[in-house]
Amino acid sequence: MVFFSLGFIVYSYKRDSLISQRKNQITALIFLLFGLSDLVEVQTGGWWKPWWLFLWKAICVLGLIICFWDYLKTHRSNEQKKI
Repeated sequence: MVFFSLGFIVYSYKRDSLISQRKNQITALIFLLFGLSDLVEVQTGGWWKPWWLFLWKAICVLGLIICFWDYLKTHRSNEQKKI
């Protein structure tokens, strides 16, 4: 997950618009937090205990889903503009 995070950070600086940069940086942060939760999971022995670890992971997954949904929405609108 940390490598995904680094990839999004590097890619964010190659983007032209500030909005695209921020979206990539937010996605990188979510991947980094998810990777950190994996380290906690290794220490605790499971993603369901303690309860806050499950909540942490669920919030990260929800954030990634929202980022993907925003990407699809933006990608589709850009294709519509090209036509």
